[in-house]
Amino acid sequence: MIEAPILAYLIETTNGRMKFDGPDRVLEYGVEADYFEIWERLPGSQGESFALQTGDDPLSLLLGAGEFLIAVRPRSAPLPVAADLATFAAGKNGLVLRQALDFKLRSAGAPRPTPGRSNYPPCHGDKAA
Repeated sequence: MIEAPILAYLIETTNGRMKFDGPDRVLEYGVEADYFEIWERLPGSQGESFALQTGDDPLSLLLGAGEFLIAVRPRSAPLPVAADLATFAAGKNGLVLRQALDFKLRSAGAPRPTPGRSNYPPCHGDKAA
């Protein structure tokens, strides 16, 4: 399961204000950035949930909710500083961009794997192609 320091990091680095709009919908407003997101519960997402660390990096995670899985792996190196992503990307070729934006976010529905016998493809060791 996900450890308290990892959960605290995830919470501290998310700068949004959330408003619950019923049992199946959350509205998120940016605090330090101008954004607005609507989060709605997917059919099949209720039931057992879990968060497992899948590698040495505390943000390499396999998350499950109901019938759904999502695996995440952060960038292997920090994104270079730039005014915005368009400025950073200007004039760079595809290989340079793929290496700089190297991360993994992969989701899948049922069937869910059982501990120790996963049918879900590994992602924490993947590199950008």
